Amino acid sequence: MKNLILLPTYLGAFLGFLSFIFLGAAPGMLYGGSMGLVMAAAILGTPVPSTAFAAFIVGGGMALGLVAALFFFTVMGSLIGTIVGWPFIPFLDRQKKEEKDEVKVRMSLGS
Repeated sequence: MKNLILLPTYLGAFLGFLSFIFLGAAPGMLYGGSMGLVMAAAILGTPVPSTAFAAFIVGGGMALGLVAALFFFTVMGSLIGTIVGWPFIPFLDRQKKEEKDEVKVRMSLGS
């Protein structure tokens, strides 16, 4: 593996993404839609009219909340993966050096 040292970080980011799908997507859209509704009420007035512009503002807020939740879960997952994988870095580094040495031996035998 080329990036064996980054394996805990990538694994944490993947698990963060999975937890986003199962735990964070619905609340992100809910809070984003609420934020979009507050923005639409501030721009268009308190009884928000059912126009395309108001729907665009609310939909944009939902998308913004979804992306913010995605970033949060992915970054926190990679951070937790890095922290949990920190004690294993010397082992992974040694594996990487052994693989490099093995490749050098194979290249020298081949020539």
